[in-house]
This record gives sequence, structure tokens and C-alpha cells, in this order.
Amino acid sequence: MAFDTDAMVNRVRAECARRLIAAALALQSEYRNDLSTGNPAPHENPAPKGEFPRLRTGGGRANVAIVPASVAEVQQTEQVSVGFRPGGMHLLYLKGKGWKGLADTYGRVRDRLRALVAGGGAVA
Repeated sequence: MAFDTDAMVNRVRAECARRLIAAALALQSEYRNDLSTGNPAPHENPAPKGEFPRLRTGGGRANVAIVPASVAEVQQTEQVSVGFRPGGMHLLYLKGKGWKGLADTYGRVRDRLRALVAGGGAVA
């Protein structure tokens, strides 16, 4: 019986890509959740510095993106990024001015993301 090493390597790469996307989706979801505390009009209750910015229009939260977003692309590039589309760039500005940002969320959920990548599933 012949052993197809190329097929095996492709299966392993596809599984790694799925795990990376799962971790990226978890980070994106957690960060979006961190950005979901409302501050409805007339916007008189902004978050103090040192907290996550409060939600106004939802544009920043909606523009937290995963690139690339398909298993095939991640399998090819062997990497995935969580960052901002143009409509969310103001979150970087706010981070520079003292509010919490994506790295703060990552620091809080890092162990859970590592477990997802390792294949252990989500941990509390």
C-alpha cells in the first residue's frame, strides 16, 4: 500500500489553518465584545482612559477584520492577522491616547487562543 505524504501534509496544513482561523475569530469576537459597552446620544458618558472605548456608531467594532479569512488562504500563507479596516483606524488613535485596544484583549485571552491553536479547544 502506497503512502501519500503530500496528501497527509495537506491535511495537516488545512487543520493548522482551521485552528488559526478559529483563534483569530475568537480574538475578533472578544475584542468586539470589549467594544460593545454603549454610550448612546448625546454621548455624555465616554469611557475613561484605561478602559475600552464606548460604543457610539459601531463603526469601529464592525471594522475589526481577519485577513486572510479562508482556510485555503491561511493554508497557503501560514498566517492570519486580526486588525482594522479603514473604518476602524480611529481605535488605534484612541489606543495611543490612553484607551485600551486589541492588544489588551489579546493579553486577556491569550491562553484560550493558544489552546485553540494547539487543538485543545476553548478554555474558560
